[in-house]
Amino acid sequence: MNIIYRKYKATKLFLFIIIALFVTNIGYNQNNIVIETDPVKIAKIEEYLKNIEVTLIHDPQAGALYIKKASLLTALGKYEEAKTNLTKAIILNPDPAALFFIYYRRGDLNYKLELFEESIADFSRSIELQPKYEWAYLDRGMALADTGKMAEAETDFLKALELKPDWGDAFYCLGICYQDQAKPEKAMDYFKLAVKDTDNQLLFKDKAYNNIGILYNHQKKYSESIPYFDKAIELNPNYSLAYINRAVAKHQFNDTEGVCSDLQRAIELGREDVKREYKKYCNPN
Repeated sequence: MNIIYRKYKATKLFLFIIIALFVTNIGYNQNNIVIETDPVKIAKIEEYLKNIEVTLIHDPQAGALYIKKASLLTALGKYEEAKTNLTKAIILNPDPAALFFIYYRRGDLNYKLELFEESIADFSRSIELQPKYEWAYLDRGMALADTGKMAEAETDFLKALELKPDWGDAFYCLGICYQDQAKPEKAMDYFKLAVKDTDNQLLFKDKAYNNIGILYNHQKKYSESIPYFDKAIELNPNYSLAYINRAVAKHQFNDTEGVCSDLQRAIELGREDVKREYKKYCNPN
């Protein structure tokens, strides 16, 4: 599938004193290619890679092995090497029927490497080869949005939705697209459509709930925002941003215990940027 990592336009939230404390990452944040962390599995992957290398010495034209090698390298977080191997596979073209997917995967890697124009070119080539592959449109839309081409991005998201009706991830991306264009009401509508999708495999469902909460926070409807942050955290207990945003809402009700609990959890999840505010608000002495 995809490996999108998106840093979207910052939105400042005010908490505790009169300064902007937190930057909310409210955009695309997709990364479903998980880097392996288990030492045992890493050792097996590395051993498998050695075996592939030996085979390629004897048969350097085995294009399918370059595809497999790229997948293994991606699991180790070695994106440049993975990309090199996919390029080799494209040249060898071991399975013409699958070539669209190899371009798609290389587009993912280029996006991961923040080579947005190259990723757009790869997704476009994938679409040329397979015009009905919905993921290529969705991912190209993300890359287009990251380069500021919002109208083109919107077109791609709508095409993805045409190919896969009622697709929660496409609804979510359209929500972000409209949010970025300062159309909060339209964004809210699409985020709410996203969370109605019952597919548990959705990549963005927790983020859709979080973004609905953010929009309610912006409207100062804090009692309405908290249940959405609760749901985002229920779906993803390691979602540090949702804890921070929920702390913002809880502060409006003078829920000091709840605020400090959420900030502490965010810190445990790696949000070093809230330590100073936690110390000020939760440990004033």
